[in-house]
Amino acid sequence: MLNDNSSASNAISAQISKPLAYIAMTEDQIIEKILSKLSEHNGSPFFVADFVIHLLGDESAPYNTFVDRLESLNLARPTQPRHAMVITDHGRQVFTNGGWLKYLAEKKSEKFKADDKEALEAELTVSNIEANRLNKRNSKYNIWFSIINVIIGLLNLWLILKAVK
Repeated sequence: MLNDNSSASNAISAQISKPLAYIAMTEDQIIEKILSKLSEHNGSPFFVADFVIHLLGDESAPYNTFVDRLESLNLARPTQPRHAMVITDHGRQVFTNGGWLKYLAEKKSEKFKADDKEALEAELTVSNIEANRLNKRNSKYNIWFSIINVIIGLLNLWLILKAVK
């Protein structure tokens, strides 16, 4: 029983002793650093797995997650062995234009602009529908107003002609 508690205690200690860098960095910040390293290697294979393990200071670091994500985002492509990667043209362009974090911020900004545009278009559509409804409701009164205006115009003409004589 004591042996089980000590192994549980050791597992907890191992979790607690993970470097603070791992805890403080987001996945996107790690991708930013990997992309920078890939760019430095200028097309020659770079061992992402080793870099992630070194960066996070953890032998059990989830480097496969980053290898897969870099490939799915078309930032890098694997070579043989699979944990070595080279930067893609898209990855080089992202890095050259300010890096992964800036790229994400720009994409988010574009999405907000698109969402705002869609919201304004929806609001305009609702406004147009309401205006059409009001115009239809008032159109029957417009005929009467036109008739009244014609009658007033004829009365004014009659008064002018009467005053001239």
